[in-house]
Amino acid sequence: MKRETRFLQLALIVLALGLTAVCVLVLPHFLIGVARLFPGAWWWPLLLGGGLYLTAVLFAGILWQAWRLLRRIQQRIAFAPASVKALTLIRDQAFLIGLIYGLELPIFYLWADRDDAPGLLALALVFVGAALVIGVFAGVLKQLLQQALTLQEEHDLTI
Repeated sequence: MKRETRFLQLALIVLALGLTAVCVLVLPHFLIGVARLFPGAWWWPLLLGGGLYLTAVLFAGILWQAWRLLRRIQQRIAFAPASVKALTLIRDQAFLIGLIYGLELPIFYLWADRDDAPGLLALALVFVGAALVIGVFAGVLKQLLQQALTLQEEHDLTI
């Protein structure tokens, strides 16, 4: 079990490094491109950039909670209320990411229309869908863990 959790921890580190690289290297160039496409609308890059960086912070929070869950699994204390709380935070942050990208879809539409890049809108829709799927999956895992904790408490009371 330790090998699998180490692999997942390595994957989380790679995702965190990728997120940092995207925030530092890629997003500023995207926002400069948006500012050039909409020279009179100075608020578009601010709205888009604020949303993108906010979702990056939320995604970093999801990575942190996943790291904490993996540490609990390694310590063999995964069936605890703290794990339920971590899954709740992951679910809520994933839904917030989906909501933010959903609210930014009109900006992505205008950007794709002006730049003649329909794939940009499709990419934004994929981000919305992926965030919602992650949120639903974390919610299902949370419910399963709560049921397991309830069964464990009942089992402890009968013994």
